[in-house]
Amino acid sequence: MQGSILDLSSAVNPFAYDKLDNEPEQWKSLPNISPSLKERVAQYYDNENFLLTPGSQWAIEYLPKLFKQQLDKSLSVAVPSEGYAEHRYHWQKVDARLYEYDALASNELIEAVDICVVINPNNPSGDFLTAKEIITLAERMTAAGKWLIIDEAFVDFHHEFSVSSYVGQPGLENLIVLRSFGKFSGLPGARIGAVGVSTQLRHVVKSDIPLWGISGPSLSLFERVVADQAWLRSACEEVTVWSRKLDVVLRRYFSDVNSAVKLFSIIRTPDALTIFERLLSDGVYVRLLDNGLGLRVSVPKNEAELNYLETALARL
Repeated sequence: MQGSILDLSSAVNPFAYDKLDNEPEQWKSLPNISPSLKERVAQYYDNENFLLTPGSQWAIEYLPKLFKQQLDKSLSVAVPSEGYAEHRYHWQKVDARLYEYDALASNELIEAVDICVVINPNNPSGDFLTAKEIITLAERMTAAGKWLIIDEAFVDFHHEFSVSSYVGQPGLENLIVLRSFGKFSGLPGARIGAVGVSTQLRHVVKSDIPLWGISGPSLSLFERVVADQAWLRSACEEVTVWSRKLDVVLRRYFSDVNSAVKLFSIIRTPDALTIFERLLSDGVYVRLLDNGLGLRVSVPKNEAELNYLETALARL
């Protein structure tokens, strides 16, 4: 690895699905959401209310515009004070009034907003809400005619925290869930995500998803990956092992480490910017948090990468 950069910034599964082929027939035909693919989508998300999208980013950009149109008023939206900044950015683009919260949104905040955005598990804080906490919040929001959007981009190795199976259930009609394919598969270039919406919005969202917006080979790849139970189990096991190894190394050098999310660890330190720059100069690229008070380090894929990281840390 001498003379190159060790990139531990992406938080994408480094053990990518590798049973790939050229899919020659898929390249020759227009993309098609086949009955078998619909069945795989419903099976994987344990819910028939999910639609495939051109990446979960598409949904993050689309939903603010949809609600601006549907509610036809100035929107008030609760967003986590620390979280994936694209949510905040795209609500700002539709002139929504933003309210920040640190943990679970308070009663007062819920009463003040039309929509609440929750990232679970949170990127980059690494914090989780339980499924019970989210469902309780979703029930309250739905009963009040408000909407709850849950970004579950990193939940695939933490299924016990997912609320995907609850989308569309009675009393939860205003719950929307976003899922990502690229994070857990290690294939972000496929550009596939999914959005779970109840029947009252499903036809609107479905009609707005770009026609042939996901390539045929990507659709075929999604179907094969989520059907490959052996690979899904082994990927989770590998990520878990290396997440623990990364945690051990980081705790040798830092006192505040959060490794709850298996694909990355969070280091909290007021010296984050200095450490970021020193690691980069030593050939290790990690993610500097937006607030400048922490670093996000992705899971390495082998001993060579882990040793390279530790050597750089030892020189700080």
